[in-house]
Amino acid sequence: WWRADAQQAIRGDLEETSWPEVVTADTRGILRNHPLTLPLTRGIEDMTRRGRRVLLVVTRRAGALLCPECGALMRCGDCGVPLAFSRETKALRCRLCAKAEPVPERCPRCGGHRLSPLGWDPERVEAAVSRRFPRLTVSRADPRAQVVVGTPAALRRFSPGRLGCVGLVALDGLLSVPDFRGGERAFALAWAAAEAVGPNGRLIIQTLHPEHYAVRAVKEQDRRLFYKQEILLRTELGYPPFRRLCVVSVRGLRPDEGRARIDECARALRGIAGLTVYPPAPLGASGARSGRWQFVIKGPVELPRLVGPALAPFLTARRRGGAMVEVEMDPVS
Repeated sequence: WWRADAQQAIRGDLEETSWPEVVTADTRGILRNHPLTLPLTRGIEDMTRRGRRVLLVVTRRAGALLCPECGALMRCGDCGVPLAFSRETKALRCRLCAKAEPVPERCPRCGGHRLSPLGWDPERVEAAVSRRFPRLTVSRADPRAQVVVGTPAALRRFSPGRLGCVGLVALDGLLSVPDFRGGERAFALAWAAAEAVGPNGRLIIQTLHPEHYAVRAVKEQDRRLFYKQEILLRTELGYPPFRRLCVVSVRGLRPDEGRARIDECARALRGIAGLTVYPPAPLGASGARSGRWQFVIKGPVELPRLVGPALAPFLTARRRGGAMVEVEMDPVS
């Protein structure tokens, strides 16, 4: 869309297909141990009674901390992305700028004190559906079951129109992921689910953010609505396509070697004009102990040309038995 608007490409407008009924179920204030809202429960009952199959999609990507009362996410004040919650350290950290924060005792928006990590998994959802509907066949493996529970990849197992209902159990697993592309991924999943259901079916989106533009765009079958809001957000925060991102990661043979090498890489880049070099952070909960570190660089469109020469000596050193340095341009996750 952006390349077409910038006259760098020609957009072929797709013909819109007939759209299913799209229902949003607001999960704010609902206890975290109940994955089925009333609209989704009724959807399962209605479609299975008609002899139609139901697919419940569970996104595994989680890691954010939220307030189930008002739906507020704990976000980085500098980068705008949700802060990643570590169950091991019980702390919040921004995956872009590496800023760490303690977990607040209360929600900064509504004062609620039930802040909890976001996320469901297919096994728990399957068990909950089986308890609620003991007469139905529920499976994570058999696509012939009356109710199939799976990850987003399960959508590819069904041709358009074969499903009577798709339930996105918690779209917040994508909307709230600590990644600036979370909204785009959530929109793509919900749009694909609507196309899979077809005009005679029903898509039920359970979310803490029913007013989110990604959800509204799918409900209104309006790609342009999503694009206009998403591109505005990326303009304000300086994310692609207006600036480019690069992730530099290091795997050391020893913990001290990994930390030393990542610091050297960061120092080599900090003097280059036009680059924002964020502080190094451990890669994962055990990164510091295993010598795995990374940092993020934000820069102009010519970022590869600026970064390449500065990091070339470190990339050469990996072939001589030193710490392994990897550079990923425009990371997708």
